[in-house]
Amino acid sequence: MASSPQLQDRPRVLVVGGGYVGLYVALKLQKKIANAGGIVTLVDPLPYMTYQPFLPEVAGGNIEARHAVVSHRKHLKQTELIQGRVTSIDHASRTAVVAPADGGENFEVPYFDVVVAAGAITRTFPIKGLADKGIGLKTIEEAVALRNGVLERIEAGSLMTDPVERARALTFVVVGGGFAGIECITEMEDLARAAVKNNPASSRRKSASSWSRPWAGSCRKSPPPRPSGLSSTSAAAASRSCSTPPLTTPRAP
Repeated sequence: MASSPQLQDRPRVLVVGGGYVGLYVALKLQKKIANAGGIVTLVDPLPYMTYQPFLPEVAGGNIEARHAVVSHRKHLKQTELIQGRVTSIDHASRTAVVAPADGGENFEVPYFDVVVAAGAITRTFPIKGLADKGIGLKTIEEAVALRNGVLERIEAGSLMTDPVERARALTFVVVGGGFAGIECITEMEDLARAAVKNNPASSRRKSASSWSRPWAGSCRKSPPPRPSGLSSTSAAAASRSCSTPPLTTPRAP
């Protein structure tokens, strides 16, 4: 059984979440807090920040997945890093309960101030089938799953003789027409065209992509599909992403 981490006995600024906001909060505060005798502690299940504006390029295969992440350890050298999830916060006693990412026992982290930057809650709205079959676009894993799903459907469609089934297999729907949605569909279009061009059987078929925006600010991330297979019409729920440049050219942690 994993043991609780040895926490520094100093006044603590706790940052919940190591995404874009959490990373930059810790980055800007770590030196100032350390000079004042305190410590910045960042809690996140992952050891890196995902730069979401790069995810469409990852899905399209134009950049590698490692180029869309920024290592916490590399940039937060004066920050106490904990891999886990904050499950509760008791602000009256100024303590937070953390569930370790390795499955160990929960432990408490005392703090003086807390910054909650755990990210937005995914909303799929009442769009039938989206939550079950859609592929989101907020994580590296989802971007890679989307790319693999598109390629798999094109390969499968190239062998189908039923025009109706082939049309279903070669139709891709992007739900959401914001920044990420438009970027996603353009990258998917390039990816699909390249895949069809390299497949003699597919080059004689027709693939189609479309985007749907039911209402403003509609869809956010939806869960990735189950390994058993991708739906014939894949819905990629796209979220708006921050367009501020990353710290540096991202590299793998």
